[in-house]
Amino acid sequence: EYQLPNLVMANSFFVVMRLQIPPQSQASELCKLRLSWDNSEQEERQRLLTSLTLPSVSDAQLADFPLDEEVQRQVILMLAARAKKEAIAQVDAGNYNEASQILQNTHVQVLTAPSSSLVSQEAEALLDLDKDLKQRRVKEFRKSSHYQSHSYQRSWSQGEYEEYQAKRKKRYDKKDKK
Repeated sequence: EYQLPNLVMANSFFVVMRLQIPPQSQASELCKLRLSWDNSEQEERQRLLTSLTLPSVSDAQLADFPLDEEVQRQVILMLAARAKKEAIAQVDAGNYNEASQILQNTHVQVLTAPSSSLVSQEAEALLDLDKDLKQRRVKEFRKSSHYQSHSYQRSWSQGEYEEYQAKRKKRYDKKDKK
């Protein structure tokens, strides 16, 4: 069971799940989802139950399905958020080189995602974090990594995250000029 953060009307929220599905010979129900929420205009708690059922397809058919670019972007951004947490844990353990390697590997992964301003900003943020780490600005690294990871995983709207990234870049550029 997973509890979502507080949702705000007209603010999109992405939930990404990876399912490992063994080969199926027929259509089958893969998972059930239950969503419950309180609506200020109604007294009763609202509930929605649904399931995910997919047809059985051959390997050749599956290979022909196009990948959804938005899903690819969201997955890579969530992986970047997770990598930032892992890098913080490595720094806390005194493993600066391992933390740097995590950030560099994640940067390479982010560059494989379909292009968007958000993906470009995330790639730049990873480089900036690695730069902070290499210059042993650990306090700045830790604060920025934690804030970025937490904020993305709490599902800022894309606009809010892009605005944060633009402000972050200005601050970082000023820091480099000093």
